[in-house]
Amino acid sequence: MEKIDGNEIVNLMFLSMTDDKVIEMVDRLGMEQPILDENYEIEEVTKAGLHDDTGMFFTFKEIDGLSQDGMPNLTIISFDTDENVTFPYNLEYGDSYKVCCETLGRKADYYDDWMDENRIWRTKLKDIECGITLVFTDETLEKLDGLIIHKFREEHVGDSLIPNEE
Repeated sequence: MEKIDGNEIVNLMFLSMTDDKVIEMVDRLGMEQPILDENYEIEEVTKAGLHDDTGMFFTFKEIDGLSQDGMPNLTIISFDTDENVTFPYNLEYGDSYKVCCETLGRKADYYDDWMDENRIWRTKLKDIECGITLVFTDETLEKLDGLIIHKFREEHVGDSLIPNEE
């Protein structure tokens, strides 16, 4: 199987769960298609990875003013170790924080007060504030273990997100 480029997956951010591109990628990844329940809520869509705590997941939520068809949009993409998917942004599993900063062109904007092994870069995708959260194996930040693209939530700054002054 040809590896799926993580950047191709990131391009799906904020698209509707019914968008043909999202449906096609969910199929390519071997995930089940998202389904709304009777409360108009949706479960996370997951793909099992190399062992039980790895893989990918997509989270769909409704975003006011964004959805063209009234359906939930892709708001979180979580990349973990998966032999069939590359990390986006030219990052690689096992990169150190220093290498990640060089690759992304700057140091992280935030660290997570509750999870010392996370660093967050603020960016925009499709004119919407996003976060790129890099998850390292421990607080030494020597080995990149996962990556999460998510809609940025300003209310978390100063609460769990602390400005990075390293």
